[in-house]
Amino acid sequence: MTRNRPVRRPQICLLLIVLLISLCTSLWLDARAQASPPQPTAGTPTASSTVETASPTPVSASAMVVAPVALPSASEETQLTLVVRTTFNNVGTSEVRSGYVDVPLVADLHGSTQELVLARITPEPIEIREDGLGNRVGRFDLAHIPAGGRLVISQEYKLAYSGAAQTTAEAGVRPEYLSSESKIETDAPEVQALARQLSRPDDDPMAQAVRIYQRTRSVVKYDSNSPARNQGALAALAAGSGVCEEYACLFAALCRASGLPSRIIHGFARDRDSARSAWTGIAGTGVSLAPYRHAWAEVYLEGLGWLVVDPTYNRSDLDGAATKAVAPGVYIGEGYVSSPVTGRYIGGNLQAERKETLDW
Repeated sequence: MTRNRPVRRPQICLLLIVLLISLCTSLWLDARAQASPPQPTAGTPTASSTVETASPTPVSASAMVVAPVALPSASEETQLTLVVRTTFNNVGTSEVRSGYVDVPLVADLHGSTQELVLARITPEPIEIREDGLGNRVGRFDLAHIPAGGRLVISQEYKLAYSGAAQTTAEAGVRPEYLSSESKIETDAPEVQALARQLSRPDDDPMAQAVRIYQRTRSVVKYDSNSPARNQGALAALAAGSGVCEEYACLFAALCRASGLPSRIIHGFARDRDSARSAWTGIAGTGVSLAPYRHAWAEVYLEGLGWLVVDPTYNRSDLDGAATKAVAPGVYIGEGYVSSPVTGRYIGGNLQAERKETLDW
């Protein structure tokens, strides 16, 4: 954490905390046994690294304390508890007199196979802001942290996985899921041209999605040293390589250009056939989930709902597209964007640490 002193007001120490989390370190550390090449970590964070959510809307802090809801009775249902702790240590010689920090919260992935059953956040945030897609950020008070003291922000989420996605049409028609955006350059001529190549007269949406999946797999080669790393769809097309984010973004961009709603999920995953095989030895042990950070896509097909698509691990719910299926509880989503921790404070010298763990 760096410390920037304003030029005109040297008596006030105003600092910016930025904690950036690498999207794809999972593909290095988890895959070392599979001889996958290592991926470099994100660069040193700077003030310009701050990510702003689109038009966040304040909601009450109590909105994140969700009462238990009725769960599906499917025999496949798996429940996991995701624990996120962000710690701010005051290593300075003076008290942090005032300030705030904005911490990303786990989103409710509407229509996904992941259901947010219960959430507990301590201490209570000052406010929670939510954008139009459901990404949430909580603001917390940093005042009165003594020298040598610390603030621990704890988030606990009980998540349920039934393997059954929401199938109502409303879940798939949001304009954002068909629009161009950063890293998902749907309107780019290169993306539009490739989408036209993949289209067929009277195309069935499932067949169309399968064709896009297969082309994405053939166009992009996994390379942790790719110049397109974490740059998105256009960069992946230009370089012919990338990491998990390039696979997911190119698939989503081509789907949107073809009229199929699609979105990106950021979270954690392993290339395993069940939640038990994925998380045994990790869940309940306090082991960090950072090595398993991952990004994948979802596509919405009418009558079927949101289907998980992961070209990186060659896993998909699409008919006949991938060699491996997607098991409930193997993919743990945090949100539709990967946001840093940001904040401002006066006095002291804060160092931030963030750790995600898993419990059964």
